[in-house]
Amino acid sequence: MKHAILLTFLGVLMLVLSTATAADGPKLVNEKQILPDNENWKISENQGINSMRLSPDGKHLLYIRWEKVNDPEENRQRRIYRIVLRNIASGKDKTLPIPAYRNGEIAVIMLSMNVFDTTGKRIVLGVGIDANGDGRHDHRQEKMKPVVYDIASGKTKDLSMQDDIIIPTFDRTGKGFIIIAADKQARTGKLITMRTEKASPKVHHIWGLPRGVCPAADVLSLLLPPDRNAGRRENLVLYDLKADKQIAKLPTHEKNTKLDDYNPQWTGDGRYLYYVDMKDDAAGGPDNPKTKPITRIWDRKTNKEGGIVDSAIPIGPGPGKTTMVLGKPLKGVMTPKGYILHDAATGKSWPLCDNFKRVITAQGKYVIYVKKTLGKPGAYMAEIVLPGKAKDAKDAKDKKTTSRPAKTKPPKIKKP
Repeated sequence: MKHAILLTFLGVLMLVLSTATAADGPKLVNEKQILPDNENWKISENQGINSMRLSPDGKHLLYIRWEKVNDPEENRQRRIYRIVLRNIASGKDKTLPIPAYRNGEIAVIMLSMNVFDTTGKRIVLGVGIDANGDGRHDHRQEKMKPVVYDIASGKTKDLSMQDDIIIPTFDRTGKGFIIIAADKQARTGKLITMRTEKASPKVHHIWGLPRGVCPAADVLSLLLPPDRNAGRRENLVLYDLKADKQIAKLPTHEKNTKLDDYNPQWTGDGRYLYYVDMKDDAAGGPDNPKTKPITRIWDRKTNKEGGIVDSAIPIGPGPGKTTMVLGKPLKGVMTPKGYILHDAATGKSWPLCDNFKRVITAQGKYVIYVKKTLGKPGAYMAEIVLPGKAKDAKDAKDKKTTSRPAKTKPPKIKKP
């Protein structure tokens, strides 16, 4: 009898504790719809992760919109992908004056980079050179160039280079550029940096796909070309742009093929890098019956691994200096079925929200997502408030209100 009572008590205690943990977790505030429900902004590539980007000032949304067109070469209809800029306050859209992408994966890669400068006034993209004038980039035949788009003027400016593949990103200052220029098969290429739009290009001694610009140092996470002789698909390194040298080779599973799909993400302070990897698992996982996804954390300060989050995909930095929003996929798929906020400094994590159908991007305090509940469908943005911050703000507001003496009017004195 006592044993049964003890078990019941422990069960109730665990329920209370788990409820308290959820209640003390991060909160979403200032939620608002930013896109009405429509199929043409729902991108299937990489489950839509990072298919939208919010400007640093929170005023503009850059997103991908697809449409179907007739393809005379293939004698069928196919999708093309346009880049659209939305003014969040007015709800007005402007399609960028560049050729449409014929490949959705290329469009998503472009938006997964530092596509906005730090002021939110300029955008950089790899753009097709529309040689035949059909308004689309045929990546099989037409070359590309890096283009800077000025939001205020609506004008574009070409950076002086072109190649079969061009993928640019702003550097951490928002003034310079990091550019990959490669051939169609990505067998040869160059890593190029420019300090400003007018500066001379600097070619570095190695090349690869930029997969995350550190916000606190001139360091880049770089996905090197496949080592076909060694049979490896993914080699991820940290590269010091100033010193022009590799400073760390990050641990990855030999069967990891996901780093060109899911962009590694830096925390706000630039110390921790979260990146997707695989681990052996007898129960199976995506694309391979003996692996499943994990997220590794690299500590740039100590130059060693800082932790592992099991069954997780990094989506983007959360609020504060050391947090990250992660998707939690089910076994056998890469599609997230839940989301957490993880703190690299403490190792703690909290369930982020059970109302997400799909998180598209996380950028500091902002998160963009599709809701799964009934009501008004569409894409939403909200601010993430860290545990305790919301209560602190409310307490400070209450204290300010109660400590301020009430204003009273002096009594009127009648003149004799």
